[in-house]
Amino acid sequence: MSAAMIPAAAAVLLLCGLFFVTSPLSAVILLVGMGVTIILAHRPLWAFMAFLFAQIICPLYLAIPIVPFLPPFPASLLILGITAAIIFVRSPPRPSGRIHPITIAFTAYGLALLLSVLTSHAPLSNLNGVIRCFAVPITVYAFTRRLVRSSADAILPLNTLLLGCVLISLYGVVEFTIGWNPLIENLAEPTGEQGDLLYWGQRESTGFIYRSFSVEMNPLYFGTTVSMLFPYCLGRFGLAETPKAKSCFATAAFACLAGVATTFSRGPLIAMLMAAVGIAVVFRAVRPAVVVTLLCAVAGGAALIPWLGPEIWERFSDPDNVAMRLKLWQVAWSMFLDHPATGVGLDGFTFHQLDVLRANEIGPFPEHYIGELESVGTADGTFPQLAAEVGVPGLVSFLAMFVTAGAAVLQGLRGHDTTSRLVAAAAGIAACAYVINGLTITIYTAYTPTIVLSFFFALLASMDDAEQPIADPNLVGWSRGTLGQP
Repeated sequence: MSAAMIPAAAAVLLLCGLFFVTSPLSAVILLVGMGVTIILAHRPLWAFMAFLFAQIICPLYLAIPIVPFLPPFPASLLILGITAAIIFVRSPPRPSGRIHPITIAFTAYGLALLLSVLTSHAPLSNLNGVIRCFAVPITVYAFTRRLVRSSADAILPLNTLLLGCVLISLYGVVEFTIGWNPLIENLAEPTGEQGDLLYWGQRESTGFIYRSFSVEMNPLYFGTTVSMLFPYCLGRFGLAETPKAKSCFATAAFACLAGVATTFSRGPLIAMLMAAVGIAVVFRAVRPAVVVTLLCAVAGGAALIPWLGPEIWERFSDPDNVAMRLKLWQVAWSMFLDHPATGVGLDGFTFHQLDVLRANEIGPFPEHYIGELESVGTADGTFPQLAAEVGVPGLVSFLAMFVTAGAAVLQGLRGHDTTSRLVAAAAGIAACAYVINGLTITIYTAYTPTIVLSFFFALLASMDDAEQPIADPNLVGWSRGTLGQP
């Protein structure tokens, strides 16, 4: 230990001692966190993969008591900060070159969000939305751009994300089996917002089928995240060269499918179906796997119908949520017409919806199951609410991200390398799954799905730059994730 580290070590031990006296849990968390940080400090690859894994499996409501007498700090943001310090200090920067169109569109989207907040009725309170919808996703985008230089570099982080999706899917199956969510009931303190109503309203109601939330506060967010990794899983299954690899990815695919099925959400299930068809169109070798997967899904669903009872039909055929969604879209459209330039501000839909529906005589809303429209926080549609909250600049820049990403997907699919084509197809279909789910929910405010989307956007930008795999000695083995030819 150098002389300069002795005072630092003494200070840390003194701080831990103080924490142990006031809060033993804080002291343990501090010591464990520092130990993990020291281990990962010289290994940006490990830190990046640990970060991706943690963002998938850690509930957003999980908070850590770092400092005694102060409120707990969100675990996801704490992990983000530590990872940023490791990656930006220890990993080599990208070579200077052109600014990719996806980066430009992403930045323009962030500026549109910020403009909408600055011109809203409560700029300071809405800044949290900018952090959730842009600051964190663009940071993940920067992480990925810094470490992933080619499609070969993308395999390990994709496997890490897939592993996280498998675990939260299995947890969703367990949750559905026992009929309650231990994480939510033990870690998520009720806030009185719509997220509470989704879970606790379900727990208190009778005659409805239970829907799994897994690590999210909304079943659709959980389903969207898993559906975005599902095409990559099917692709790896179809292109696997060994029986062991085929078994591994087949198990992962069925786990993901089972987990999303327990949400009983039409959007994620349709997105998974479209993902399976899309990956089969690109790779002929995947088509038998897709057919088997779909047949097993249909057979399994049919076998469960007698056990689930009539509630399953009520869930999928209930017209009330569709009728209410159409009325909310009408509210969002009227809101957009009133504020087309900058919108009402990010997260401003809730504050303006009652005035808009009364002024435009929209309603009534007999479909709302508790009768309090003040609790409705979204328009249940990405594009209507995005237009209402951020206006034309936000809507155009949001669409521009997908257009530029689509161009990168087409460029990657033209290649002859199997790995590049798989990553391009998986990223493109994941973006489509994000949009499909966003047709019936406000997905751009969802934390985990938007992080995964920004990761895929960064993969496409890196592949499109056609750089060589990273060659830093600290990351040896990082680019060994190539696949054989189909």
